[in-house]
Amino acid sequence: MRITDYDQRVEELQLAMSDAFESRKTPAVSVLDEEDSVVINVSWVTESGRDTTLDSRCSASVRFTTAQLERYSSVDIGRRKILQGRVAEGLRQAFARSGSAQPEPGACSLELRADDAWFDPPATAT
Repeated sequence: MRITDYDQRVEELQLAMSDAFESRKTPAVSVLDEEDSVVINVSWVTESGRDTTLDSRCSASVRFTTAQLERYSSVDIGRRKILQGRVAEGLRQAFARSGSAQPEPGACSLELRADDAWFDPPATAT
């Protein structure tokens, strides 16, 4: 895969993850590109006041393997949109499951590995 295409596909996943949760302000998204995987972190504001330094944020980091990114990149844009929806929904579900397991009340973070099933190409684009 060409570097340009790779960067664009990673950016598509970043955008999908940034839309996964409602936020009072624009979510912050960052990428850590390791040789065999890419970690995308998204954080969003859950409560905000007049002083933005006191904003309450939640965050989620998802590790994608190179093989998953290649599978994602190998399908057309219509199917990639479906896969983006799976990533966002998988992230929301994982976050909901982890909510009761947070060590401190109000703690709001999650780290997970992307599920291979998120990248099973759909039969047709809808």
